[in-house]
Amino acid sequence: MDSKARKFPDGIRRMVMARDAVCASPWCDAPIRHIDHIVAWAEGGPTTLTNGQGLCERCNQAKEADGWTTTPIDGPRHKVKTTAPTGHTYTSTAPPLPGTPPSRPIEEAAAVRKTAALQPGQRTAPEPLLLVEAALRQTGAAGAGRPDIDAKGGWAVVRIPRDKLIRPAA
Repeated sequence: MDSKARKFPDGIRRMVMARDAVCASPWCDAPIRHIDHIVAWAEGGPTTLTNGQGLCERCNQAKEADGWTTTPIDGPRHKVKTTAPTGHTYTSTAPPLPGTPPSRPIEEAAAVRKTAALQPGQRTAPEPLLLVEAALRQTGAAGAGRPDIDAKGGWAVVRIPRDKLIRPAA
């Protein structure tokens, strides 16, 4: 799905908002206010789902400042590398698509932590639901539905015994 226009069509806009859920900057979880080109449209970046990202207003304005660059990263999940004027790089990874549970949540959760630990200066956005699912599988409560969301649709507290918590890799 792509467009020749600069403005993202409603279909792509809705897909980006569903995919990213919150601001795509790895340090931010604000609501999405702008659908932005990763590679700027003025620089030949296409108006496509893979070149789009949802950003809050502040992160979108910061990204446009001198010295900031963003680059899409190829792979099965939508990833964007952001380079700050200081040279620090940050990687943001979109959460799994709705309705597609990870095939190996414990290993994927460990890989997220290991990636963050092995690459200083690079932040990987944590995937809280993935970690909750992995912990539930370890405790044998995986079939209990969605204990992280209460009956009113808000967040609920999930209590996991200390001995069942996933420990970061050393």
